[in-house]
Amino acid sequence: MAESGGQQRSKLALVSLILSCIICIPPVALVGVVLGIIALLKIGKNPGLSGKGLAIAAIIVGLVGIVPGTGIAAAVAIPGFITYIRNAKIAEVETNVSRLRQSVESYHQTHGQLPPSTPLTPATPCFHSEDGRCHSPEAWNHPTWQALGFAMNEPHYYRYEIETTPTGITIRGVGNLDADSTNSLFEWSGQLGPGGQLTMNPTMTITDRTE
Repeated sequence: MAESGGQQRSKLALVSLILSCIICIPPVALVGVVLGIIALLKIGKNPGLSGKGLAIAAIIVGLVGIVPGTGIAAAVAIPGFITYIRNAKIAEVETNVSRLRQSVESYHQTHGQLPPSTPLTPATPCFHSEDGRCHSPEAWNHPTWQALGFAMNEPHYYRYEIETTPTGITIRGVGNLDADSTNSLFEWSGQLGPGGQLTMNPTMTITDRTE
């Protein structure tokens, strides 16, 4: 398209402005900014090209759109990522408490009695370590853990215990991912009937799952 003075408008400048105006998609707006800069350089080297104003507008509009657009994207993505990481940690305790329930049922069927209680293992909360995980494979030498075939040999976020009473049993996972005053509890309980049969609750009881 010809302009006054015989100059030809830079198509690149026009395209850059169009892309920069699509501020709802930050990567596209960024492309508009880059093309605007290229167009501005080409116009400066070629007196026969016009469109300097379009190129400058593309750069300004694109930059205005990129900063808040990126902020919005981060505001949406970051909480989702944090939730994903936390759920991955919580999956540890949910899996292990379920595994212990099966081991307790098997132990009762084999021995005709419930396994003895254990202390909360490991003794020290996991959040006291530098990475927030327990590193105590030697802590699982209690006879009950050994009888159930349960040990945490890899770093982990939760502690475990078994509380046995004359009338039943509770398998418990305890965690504190935030290192505050609130613990999360994952408990699976069972009761002994008149004939000594063990009936485990159908579901796990969870308190302060995400703290």
